[in-house]
Amino acid sequence: MIGPITDRGTHRGAALPFLRRAILCATLAWAAAPAHAEPPLTETGKYILVPTNEYVVRMAMDLLGAHPTVEQLDGVLQGTLPIEDLLSQFLDDPRFHRRLEWIANDFFLTERINVPFFQEALGEMDEEEAAASLGKEPLKLFSYLVEHDLPMTDLVTADYTIADSTLASFWNIDYPGPPGGSEWLKARYRDGRPHAGVLSMQSFYYRYGSTASNKQRGRANAITRIFLDDDHFQRNVAFEFRLAANQEADLDRAVRYNLGCLACHASLEGVVAHLQAIQIGPVGDDIEDRDDFEHYSKQGVERWQLINERVPAYYGRPSDGNLKTLGGYIAQDPRFALTLTKRVTGSLTQTTLDHRDRDLLLALNDVFVQSGFRLKDLVRAIARSDYYRAAGATPPASPEEARNLQPFRMATPEQMASLCMDLTGQTWGNRERPSLEYDPEFKIPAGGYDGEVITKRSFAITPIYLLTYQRNAEALANAVYNAELTGNEPPVEERKVFTLISGREDPVANAAAVRAQIAHWFKRFYGESVSPDGPEATQIYNLLLDFRADRGNNTRQGWRDVLALLLRDPKLYFY
Repeated sequence: MIGPITDRGTHRGAALPFLRRAILCATLAWAAAPAHAEPPLTETGKYILVPTNEYVVRMAMDLLGAHPTVEQLDGVLQGTLPIEDLLSQFLDDPRFHRRLEWIANDFFLTERINVPFFQEALGEMDEEEAAASLGKEPLKLFSYLVEHDLPMTDLVTADYTIADSTLASFWNIDYPGPPGGSEWLKARYRDGRPHAGVLSMQSFYYRYGSTASNKQRGRANAITRIFLDDDHFQRNVAFEFRLAANQEADLDRAVRYNLGCLACHASLEGVVAHLQAIQIGPVGDDIEDRDDFEHYSKQGVERWQLINERVPAYYGRPSDGNLKTLGGYIAQDPRFALTLTKRVTGSLTQTTLDHRDRDLLLALNDVFVQSGFRLKDLVRAIARSDYYRAAGATPPASPEEARNLQPFRMATPEQMASLCMDLTGQTWGNRERPSLEYDPEFKIPAGGYDGEVITKRSFAITPIYLLTYQRNAEALANAVYNAELTGNEPPVEERKVFTLISGREDPVANAAAVRAQIAHWFKRFYGESVSPDGPEATQIYNLLLDFRADRGNNTRQGWRDVLALLLRDPKLYFY
């Protein structure tokens, strides 16, 4: 499935004979499986499961954004490493916590690449660094709770926030670490606001702004959408309404008395009342604008009641208007756990779940609730389910059970960035903020989103998707060439790619070692065990000889061309 590369720095017109198949979804699904590997059926006979080697790669990609080590893969295949133990290793890996931040961002949508307001408040701070910190506040709390095995209800009840020194200096946060500290630590806002997890985070309201006329309703809907899967914008209601001369007064009356408006506002307005202590905005660039925006007004809720004749409530239940009370209601709402179950399951399986998946979601939700809302227990249950491992359905499965099953998954741009860093030690673009993770010009063509204009991932296989990953492979091949093949390379034990050879050996005189390296790459890159003398390694070896000859017998440049091909193989990003 590797086609020609026709870009600078890599061999032109090269193609692997054994990978000339058309890039078709069904073909991609089973290309990586050995011809003799017949996927086993579950006990019900409804699902076709991916082979064990692909299952291990799938878990590693979904949980770590990386591939398993050769030792892990061999351990599972040889029966010396039980799947449960491997899964525990993955769940304790720091890379799992990083993956969780991107899973959380799929619904929080707070990651940023710039600081659109309060530019003067940056001072000497780098804008990109500040944007990263502002976008991560809710996401860091999410991963912090999982890392420390705390209940996920703390998302809306935690008596603290999570901050680094950059975030703390932008907002009025008491950071317990050293000045300039990059570690994310438990911290508190200095203005006396009640802490209720994400509900108290200024960064959350910076992302979800409000205006004087909107009166915090957009923010309230963001809260119900994210935590309860209740998006008032998506409710199917019909109403007749005309604005008169005093438009604002007409709107205020309508949300109280118009039956069509009440279909949403009857539940929304009570939540809105809790947010009146939060300032409208953000607007402006001055430090004064920032100071006004981050001010928490304890009198806001009382003022709202006097002006709007509405009291704080939670879907009809009475409230005192405190954010802690709102967070407590959300945490106790059965929809909170079910929503998180639905979101995490959907992210790990790349499927859109709804009422038709009720039995699956309720079963997973029971595990989540009974564990005390520990996300690791939920993730473990998802990864061990037949639904997660399924690659297809058999006739006994109903159309509802089969509708979401896909023969393969597609690497998200964030997964591809972390995978390539893991495999090669290199990245496309800035090492701290790789292009495929943070730059919309790269990640959107690869199926990603910017969180504002585009808010959902795309899993369509498009030419631009494939072209993006081709360019990524070429950039990585050049980076590996510069890092490991130009004469200033690190010792073999510190390399990520050329781990068995130096890359400078004569490939004919050292054919056995070269073939061993190629076979090692097949297991490391694709999770496949091939013989150094087998047809797969032989074809790559012959390509090396061809590329080397085309490059004036320059072995190192020949290796660069080989890597550009191997790193664009769809088996890397379809798993």
